[in-house]
Amino acid sequence: MERGRTDSGIASEIIPGITSGITPGIALWGGLKNICEVHFTAKSSNVETGWNGSGKGEVVVTVIDDNTMTFSETGKWTTFAGTELAFSNRYRWRLNEDQNSIQLEHLRYGADNPVQLIELVATGKRQWNTVTPHICNEDSYTLALAHDDKTVRMVWEIVGPNKNECIRYHYR
Repeated sequence: MERGRTDSGIASEIIPGITSGITPGIALWGGLKNICEVHFTAKSSNVETGWNGSGKGEVVVTVIDDNTMTFSETGKWTTFAGTELAFSNRYRWRLNEDQNSIQLEHLRYGADNPVQLIELVATGKRQWNTVTPHICNEDSYTLALAHDDKTVRMVWEIVGPNKNECIRYHYR
């Protein structure tokens, strides 16, 4: 797979637009700092996984330094069958402005033991794609991200022997 591209090319479909005068990394970084809520939908072709549903919640952004911030997400997840569950996640974002890349880590085991998820590279003024898929067991995770001044949209695609899932996030 070519650096900075997913097989689907979804990022270009999410939000069109051009930002002039600033680097893609700084443009995205400014938008991430202002996020306060998340909405998402998950669809799986494998009904047994139970990942079909939608959720919404609150996002608390903590800026650690000029190149590091965390998202603490809490909310409710509702399966398509109507079951409602609470969820929480904590992510760390790291900006590498020199390379126009951003790393995303999951902090499920704490800040000192992050799970490296994805490195994203700018593929346009407002679009980012996975450099290398995240592999978990036999599953491959890719991410496409697009943004404007007030929203960030992310599309995770998870493919493996037992998974064929798409999770669409809308942050604002």
